[in-house]
Amino acid sequence: MSQSKKIQEEIQYCLLQNNFLGKPHSARDCSFIPILLGCGDKTRTQKQVCEIFNTKYPDHRISQSTVSRIENKFREFGNVTDIPKSGRKRILDDEQKLAILLDIQDNPHKSTRQVTADNDVSKTSILRLLKNEKYRQYKINLVQELNDDVPDRRLEFCEIMANRCQDNLYL
Repeated sequence: MSQSKKIQEEIQYCLLQNNFLGKPHSARDCSFIPILLGCGDKTRTQKQVCEIFNTKYPDHRISQSTVSRIENKFREFGNVTDIPKSGRKRILDDEQKLAILLDIQDNPHKSTRQVTADNDVSKTSILRLLKNEKYRQYKINLVQELNDDVPDRRLEFCEIMANRCQDNLYL
């Protein structure tokens, strides 16, 4: 069996067994399928695969280096999952995130320190969660409505104050 035929069968097998990424396909994951199928038989160059992909999906353009990286990752590991990140993992799980967001939604005037005390999570984690969820601080300012008689009242106020200044009353 030729090398290209063997690679093509490996790709088909992985796709059929839902072992492509080890989980159900998302839209991002499915975008790798045409790239791998285009590279698998080795009848097309990476540049040709890139051009075909970009004409088929003009909203999600990729470069030739992306095709090369995806193909090399698949050949090396048998899938295209991201390698585990180094460093300490985030401490908030989905349940905690949901509880914090519901707490803030119930009382948007609650400070981050109060949320920290209520949920036993660090202030930094709360601030990071709020930033990722695009929550922003805001304060509602009530302003007076400008009516047609406002300029007249302002002029009247200025005249009263000017008269008081001249008479030195209440200064």
